Amino acid sequence: MAGIEIGSEVYVDYGQGELHCRLITGHVQGSEYMVCSPDFDHFPEQLDHNNPDIEAIRFPAGPGLLPHGVDPNTVYGFGAMTAQARDAILREGERQTQMERAGRGLGAVAAALPIGAAAMPVPLPAPPMATVPGMAPAAAVAGAGAVAAVQAFPGVPAAAVRIVGGAGAWILDEPGEDDEIGVEFVLPARAVVLGNRAFVTIGNEVLVLRRLGPGVNINDYSRERRALLADDPRTLPGGLYIVRSFNEAMTDMVVETRPEWARSPVVGPRTAPWWIDVLMVQNYGGLIARHHRWKSESGIGTNDRVGYEHEVISKTLEIAALYDGLNLKNCMFSEFLLRRLQLQEEAIAEDPTNPSYDGSAHWMGSSDRRGGALIAPALKAFVATELTREAAIMKEKRKAREAKAARGGGGGGAGGGRGGRGRGGGAAAAVDP
Repeated sequence: MAGIEIGSEVYVDYGQGELHCRLITGHVQGSEYMVCSPDFDHFPEQLDHNNPDIEAIRFPAGPGLLPHGVDPNTVYGFGAMTAQARDAILREGERQTQMERAGRGLGAVAAALPIGAAAMPVPLPAPPMATVPGMAPAAAVAGAGAVAAVQAFPGVPAAAVRIVGGAGAWILDEPGEDDEIGVEFVLPARAVVLGNRAFVTIGNEVLVLRRLGPGVNINDYSRERRALLADDPRTLPGGLYIVRSFNEAMTDMVVETRPEWARSPVVGPRTAPWWIDVLMVQNYGGLIARHHRWKSESGIGTNDRVGYEHEVISKTLEIAALYDGLNLKNCMFSEFLLRRLQLQEEAIAEDPTNPSYDGSAHWMGSSDRRGGALIAPALKAFVATELTREAAIMKEKRKAREAKAARGGGGGGAGGGRGGRGRGGGAAAAVDP
């Protein structure tokens, strides 16, 4: 039979009234392929009429479709899986193929298919492509996976823009228990496809997928979709224009892991989740109430401007949570403002009358400090590391200047005679930086 593409699926009939799906993960030799079963077992199998165990081999009618005329109840196939999970299977299959060929004394073979680009052998016309208003097909110019984001902050890496490739992609269109909107899925057989949407099941959960066409920015689409469904980790549940109590707002703040491609203007560890949790444990009753306690116990003057700034920041954060329904643990503005509070409280805790703001560029919590200052241990360690690095650089520069001055002074005063090795040269060389 003709060669089968790596990454495609075939359905094998062993004469037992059931079709078994096999994902092709490698080519061993001849008509023998490395396959993966729905149980995620990898093994070599001869896929032609010379295999006495096989009665028939059927090919799917298209991506996510069963062979023509096949009863879905007679198929043992793969369930829904993310594109990342499928890529992991293909990589493991490639490894198993190399091991099998090495055991037979065969040479290594290059991967016949780029990971993440699996193609079905008999594709049907693709379903209608979803277009998103205002989104230009950037991939046509920049290529798939290109980074087209503009850096809003110097020195901060831009987000990796995920652009749909030429074959389109199925992504999760509504949040699931374990996956968020925008996660790419491989359309399984027996999926219910309705235009550019599909319904698949994982366990007892029904997921809604959507097909996006080439050039669509997955990040932008996912962000707009989450906003439409009010599935934004930066907001609190319950909707807008609801005034919450302090305890209610803080309790509803659930930490969400920021995706790797998300840009951030703040370098270093996230401290907002830790700070909010400690604030709740210490039971201050609110950020404003905590501010007044800190001001009275910190030792700062009544009219000290740092106290006024501390109050404004505290009030801003409290209004954002109680009136605007913002999740302070997941917003970058709150991380930035809380770092300013931590910098102020650290400086005041060290010396209320003459605070030092050394390292402020790295700050912009550890034990309970004077006035109840909350300083995240991870942030403090980060600042210390940056200050140490800067001090080392300055020390090396100073040593270089002194060495250069010593060489210049010794040469001029010696005149080529014994004076060059006299007390002047020795004194310069003995300086301890």
